[in-house]
Amino acid sequence: MADLVPKEASAGSTAQPVELKLATIVTYSSTAGCTLLFDGETTPTTKKFKRLYSFSVGSGYRVLVAKVSGTYIILGRVY
Repeated sequence: MADLVPKEASAGSTAQPVELKLATIVTYSSTAGCTLLFDGETTPTTKKFKRLYSFSVGSGYRVLVAKVSGTYIILGRVY
């Protein structure tokens, strides 16, 4: 988890803060990924997002996602 906390940028550094969001899983497939409904939005995504291997998914789960290389990865369930 310490890697998710943005570190102080040094001179000449191009480090970007990690963008974290909350979402709800709308649909899921073990091979294709999950569609999400991001908090504050009314329409689910058409794009399917991948999850960490250790996380078991289910429709309706509230999840924490991180933006990595222009897409989001589901980190885990929020209880």
